[in-house]
Amino acid sequence: MSAYIPVAIWFVSAFICLYIARRRHLRLSFLRKLMVVLLGPIAIPVVMLIKTDTHQS
Repeated sequence: MSAYIPVAIWFVSAFICLYIARRRHLRLSFLRKLMVVLLGPIAIPVVMLIKTDTHQS
């Protein structure tokens, strides 16, 4: 049962990261989504460091 806790943290951090990216109007390309899946909780600070898109359509 305790093996599910890291998996739950991984999924929650992925959703938080994608939520932050959408709020900052970042373009969610396949590579950025893959980065979120692979890095897990570490991806949240990385998304905060990515510059926002200046050209919004």
